[in-house]
Amino acid sequence: MLNAAEIIVGGTGRIYAAPQNTPMPTHLTAALNPAFDDLGYTTDAGAKFTDGKTTNSIRPWQSFYPVRVHVTEREAMLEFTLLQWNVETIPLAFGGGGFTMPRPGEYRYTPPAPETLAINALVLDITDGTRDFRIGIPRGFVTSNTESTFAKTGPALLPITFTVLANDGGQPWTIDCDDPAWAPEAS
Repeated sequence: MLNAAEIIVGGTGRIYAAPQNTPMPTHLTAALNPAFDDLGYTTDAGAKFTDGKTTNSIRPWQSFYPVRVHVTEREAMLEFTLLQWNVETIPLAFGGGGFTMPRPGEYRYTPPAPETLAINALVLDITDGTRDFRIGIPRGFVTSNTESTFAKTGPALLPITFTVLANDGGQPWTIDCDDPAWAPEAS
């Protein structure tokens, strides 16, 4: 059935990050744990969520078409580009590291050791008019290369590709919303 009200337009949104094992919100309107940091402004492109799979096709001699397909691998990721550079966004983009103050009023970021892999939790809140959506990822890490251009033609960006990791028996990611179109049909 055609229904324009079921089209989602991510009008605005916020992205939050916390260390792995930070308790995730239990429902859409639940307050985030205080360990979650608001990552601030992103580019107008918003965020892109991808859920992918790799399959293996069983092709018998008797058919040109597969007779069975099974999933061998799944991958999910959230991509976005941060505009703000600060103590929350820089370590996320570069996979860890920390800040020091070599002299009063001067600050230094030091990247993590090469073998370090910073695992984080991420929450993406999306608003479309009166509807709200929340993507929760309890465990993941930044897999993109952090490449920033410093030029007078635009801001220096922090591109993020956050890849989902398994969640020790729990769901690797969830989407919550208050859209009535998502209500399960009575059985």
